[in-house]
Amino acid sequence: MKKHWVGGLFVVLAGLPFLFRPAAEAPPAGADMETLIIVSPHRRELRDEYSRAFRDYMRNSHGRNAQLSWRDPGGGTGAIIADLRARMAQNAGPGADLFFGGGDVAHIDLRKASFLEPVAVDPEILAGIPPAVANRPIYDPEGHWHGVALASFGIIYHDGLARRLGPGPPVEWSDLTDSRYFGWLASGNPMSSGAVYTCYETVLQAYGYEEGWRILTLMAANTRLFGESASVAPTEVASGDAAAGMAIENYATTAIRNAGDPELRFTLPPGLTQINADPISLLRGAPNPELAIRFIEFCLSPEGQALLIRKPGDQGQLHDQNRYPVLEELYADPNAPAANPFAFDPRFQFDPLLDGRRRQVMELMASVWLVDAHPWLAAAWRAVIEYEGAPEKKEDMIRVLTRPPLTEADALNLAGQWEEARAEARRLGRAPAAPDGPREKRRIEDQLARDRMELRRQWGIESLARYEAVRRAAAGR
Repeated sequence: MKKHWVGGLFVVLAGLPFLFRPAAEAPPAGADMETLIIVSPHRRELRDEYSRAFRDYMRNSHGRNAQLSWRDPGGGTGAIIADLRARMAQNAGPGADLFFGGGDVAHIDLRKASFLEPVAVDPEILAGIPPAVANRPIYDPEGHWHGVALASFGIIYHDGLARRLGPGPPVEWSDLTDSRYFGWLASGNPMSSGAVYTCYETVLQAYGYEEGWRILTLMAANTRLFGESASVAPTEVASGDAAAGMAIENYATTAIRNAGDPELRFTLPPGLTQINADPISLLRGAPNPELAIRFIEFCLSPEGQALLIRKPGDQGQLHDQNRYPVLEELYADPNAPAANPFAFDPRFQFDPLLDGRRRQVMELMASVWLVDAHPWLAAAWRAVIEYEGAPEKKEDMIRVLTRPPLTEADALNLAGQWEEARAEARRLGRAPAAPDGPREKRRIEDQLARDRMELRRQWGIESLARYEAVRRAAAGR
């Protein structure tokens, strides 16, 4: 696969701000506007910031007119990945130049599918970026993806409300299973939001598969609202409509700052969470790879990294981003986050390869059993909470309610079967033209889609039957 080598895009002068760079000639009147298409789940405030800053950078440093066009099919990272897979399966091209955001596992998955082109970033730019944080890579050694920011995952909560409800401030993920939180949690959908699913997978790995699923099930049972995106929990907690929820740190920090409520808190469960990179990658078949590589290097440069911590009004900054930069030297800046992720204690070793292997199965399982069946799950949990019989019988009900529908081994085996089918379809798509190649590729993809649909249907029936049986048992019927 061809590597894209672009040298000398930036004159990186350590410690000197952007305004001291030699200015390029302004674009001539009527100069063509170049457009870079980026598919991303990022929120509007971040898109606006990069659009403004990159436009100014290209005009002032390169004498070119450039604009960013942001695309999002709706539904978060999961929908973006599904859309890219569908386009590539039809040989329609990616429809964009770059994929930006969504977490490292999404980019690792796209790399495995051969949807990404490697980029050799200027070594001077990479020199200030450590290759790893908390035992997780910040960028792909072969250049298929590069982390632009770091993300951590924790719990946003309202201290006063948590105390009034009774449990008190949550410290660990398991604290959110307390029945006194019933109807007081909020969450995004793990099927549509990569950040939300990463929280779920973090719980599964931190506590072990069976105990992790028990915790996730009871957290879902306590949830009053499932929305589509990762911003749901911070928004609901900040408005007072929820007491707590899982959150990625920048959404939580932004909600806390915007609300101005001193009782809003964000905590990282000690020894039970992770820090990972939020990358950008060049899509195979990108219509404008040269401009795309310039944007990647801009995002990783000191001026691009400063956008993550700069305050509104400073050098044209529009919004607080409240994000962890990957450029380590910026943590000495007074505007940097108080917590330094490079000093994070990685007692819990998250396995991104395990996440990638089983994600599609676990996303579907969580979506059906915890989100689609939520009304029945919540009704069953309410009945168990109100049950006043023998404690051992109550524990039996909870065990039935929270039993995983697949063993860990079966989930990995199913995920392996799906991956084998996708790999064969990709092979047929890349193979020289053959009379039955395209037809066989479509047959495999169609069968995989039917298998997933049938599993969703079966799980839908099984989840409702199980939750209703628990509800009736708890109600004495």
